[in-house]
Amino acid sequence: MTPVPQVSADSAGRAVQAAIEPQADPAAAPTDVLDPPAADECWSALYTRSRREKQVARACSQLGIRYYLPLREHRTGTVRSDLYEVPLFPSYVFASLASFARVPLLETGAIVRVISVPHPRPLLEELRQIRAALASGADLVTGRALERGMRVRVIYGPLAGIEGLVASRWFRRGRARLVLNVTLLGRGAAVEIDARDVELCELPDDSVIEAEAAEFEAARAHRHPVAT
Repeated sequence: MTPVPQVSADSAGRAVQAAIEPQADPAAAPTDVLDPPAADECWSALYTRSRREKQVARACSQLGIRYYLPLREHRTGTVRSDLYEVPLFPSYVFASLASFARVPLLETGAIVRVISVPHPRPLLEELRQIRAALASGADLVTGRALERGMRVRVIYGPLAGIEGLVASRWFRRGRARLVLNVTLLGRGAAVEIDARDVELCELPDDSVIEAEAAEFEAARAHRHPVAT
């Protein structure tokens, strides 16, 4: 895997750091960063020391380790040079580790703990939703994972195709708070969307949520009538 070099601020003084996630060489490694692990690898969450996520990401890149560090744009002022990228989930980097790679990574002194994920499929699917939302330019806000809610799929707008949860009592003035959980961390990333730009993925069991789901369907049908 060819490491991606760091990109400095451009001539206009913009301080946005290039995305650290390495891109696979289509000819040499036609795999996605968030593919399931190889036979000798295990997906893990690397819990880092404070503000050491990018150091760990660089170490992974140098060692040829597949990893994913979700980054969001953060602005500290009003000019372009005040825009830069920060980890969406502070102190966490996700990586597909072979056993030989653990010691070199730990020797960086930037990692506090390695959390192995023996069954990574759910985690990888959640991270793909996060990655797609970030790629769309969505303004994600992190918080606690949403434990109860309606599972919906976005079908209109830049977030089309993304699935997540919407909390009960979610339909307020036509807006919804879509939450993309990362269950392993007990955290989620939320974005506000038009409530009528989503469809239900499955019928909820909870009677209260079921009633709200019916309200949602009625509102959506009003905005997007089915052609006859």
